[in-house]
Amino acid sequence: MNFYPPEKLKKIKSLESEPVVLKNVFTKQDIARLIDIERLAHQDRMVDRADSRKTKIDWKSEVKEIIYEKLTKILGREILIGDFPAHFIKNRYPLRIHADMGKDPTLIPHKNILIPLYVHGAETTYTVLFKQRWHGESSLFSYEAEGEDSDHYFKDKRGNFIHIKDSKELLDVLRKNLGKEVKYAGGIFKAQTETIEEIESLLKQNRYSKRTNEHITNNNAFDKQLYEKFLTHQPYKDLTSLEIDKTIPWVPGDVILFDRTTIHCASNFLKEGVKEKMAIAMFTVWEDKNV
Repeated sequence: MNFYPPEKLKKIKSLESEPVVLKNVFTKQDIARLIDIERLAHQDRMVDRADSRKTKIDWKSEVKEIIYEKLTKILGREILIGDFPAHFIKNRYPLRIHADMGKDPTLIPHKNILIPLYVHGAETTYTVLFKQRWHGESSLFSYEAEGEDSDHYFKDKRGNFIHIKDSKELLDVLRKNLGKEVKYAGGIFKAQTETIEEIESLLKQNRYSKRTNEHITNNNAFDKQLYEKFLTHQPYKDLTSLEIDKTIPWVPGDVILFDRTTIHCASNFLKEGVKEKMAIAMFTVWEDKNV
């Protein structure tokens, strides 16, 4: 895991600190305006699929007026974004364990800034932070990392999210059964042109995060009670050797700050009664880069 040069890695570790939650930074009016801006920003969609939508933030828009000055006062320095743009993220399926470290070893990853905007459904959901750190490139962690380059979550005919480990295989099955209903991986899918085109489009996109199991450093099993409470969307084995540090509730208008080296994920908000949620996410760097 020697992604960063020794001098960069030393600096990254020296900047690490405890997570912070800043309460009521943004007003209800701020939040309503930000939600409206995202809804209308069709041209800035980076990802738009069944499980999530990411919309790039246009810093020439009103977004900068609403959030930038407040955030610079909080951090005490200019907000500098690295190789992945600041964005709105709308989740309809909980994020799995990952670390948002970027893919440019010349930069120094600093803080994740997360601004919850809304939670649709139940009142409470959480960002789960683990004690373990990751000092490599941006990664999504899986016990069985091999063969997951084409894994995706799709909604089936019944509206259930189904984890498809090999989307290429599902695509082949649907092509062979065009016009029929297909049972696959515990789901029921309509073999129609629209579904086939959706999968084809996803498979053409390059994955940003590396798939790896190098986060597993021992054979210690994850706490079963905490798993049942927060993380049942995640295959249990993926959590081997991990321990929860904090579970931070989403409160619209708060600002959640934590190190980009922190391994983290969402709680299973579907189990909590949440249909979807949205936030602003920014991955800051320490070195001087333009927003």
